[in-house]
Amino acid sequence: MYVAPPDRHVVVVGETLTLVRGPRENGHRPSVDVLFRSAARSHGPRAVGVVLSGTLDDGTVGALSLHSRGATCLVQEPDDAAYPGMPASVLAADHPDHVLPVAAMPALLVRLLAEDLPGGGGTGAPGGDVDGGLDGDLVDVELAITRMEDAALSAGDRPGVPSPFACPDCAGVLFELVDGPVTRYRCRVGHAWSPDSLSSQQSTAVESALWMALRALEEKAALADRLADNAARRQHRLTEHTFTVQAGEARASALVLRDLVERTSALTAMAAVESEAELAAARDLAAELAGRRPAGHGHGSAGGPGGAGGRDEEGGR
Repeated sequence: MYVAPPDRHVVVVGETLTLVRGPRENGHRPSVDVLFRSAARSHGPRAVGVVLSGTLDDGTVGALSLHSRGATCLVQEPDDAAYPGMPASVLAADHPDHVLPVAAMPALLVRLLAEDLPGGGGTGAPGGDVDGGLDGDLVDVELAITRMEDAALSAGDRPGVPSPFACPDCAGVLFELVDGPVTRYRCRVGHAWSPDSLSSQQSTAVESALWMALRALEEKAALADRLADNAARRQHRLTEHTFTVQAGEARASALVLRDLVERTSALTAMAAVESEAELAAARDLAAELAGRRPAGHGHGSAGGPGGAGGRDEEGGR
């Protein structure tokens, strides 16, 4: 078993696991998407990916990459997950091969790994790349960006079309990419975002900006009060009046900002309600898939390298 260290992506290259400090994806490094994407590219149908409990949607694009190359994808049942965001996101975007509780996964993994490997157990080219699947060229480009290869980083063009959004990490223009049912964004230097992770990061940035503005207004009011007191002691009535007015205006603006912060929190709570509705839909889909498939039924054979991803409430492994 290998555990990704903090602040490093894990990339599968042939039969080797490498650590790279490439651009963050969905605000995280390590990223489940990076691991799954590289495993799919190197081993195709020989890879097995497992999406476990975690928040937001890291791993969704990676699961699509696995499926597009014939790999097997297991997803924890949302009802069985402490944080069902990641499993629910995969279910909303894809139809994984197996949706099951964690307790049932070990036996299934043992069976999958005992089956004959597609392609006679070979890994293809010396680099371990498996051709085919959807958007193979895009996967190559994204893996090259993750590995911080000079040719990829210095290329003038970026995949996708320019969007009106800025990257939360570097403020560069985000390019919009469409992977089947999933829309996502990547900036010129390689930071990648799903719509949900981008929205979450933007909400954090907006709240931070509001608090900074509120602090500045309260400091302005406090300083204006002191200047008004100094003017009063010197009997400079006009100056005292000017600073008193400034203090009042700053406090009035601060009250408006406080109200805006409260309304922003209310909107965030409403978004959480919408997420609960999406989660309920994902749970219904999981139940439907479980009802259609006999126990132990899978898509193709699997073996060799695989990835399991999950992220707790604070984004840790």
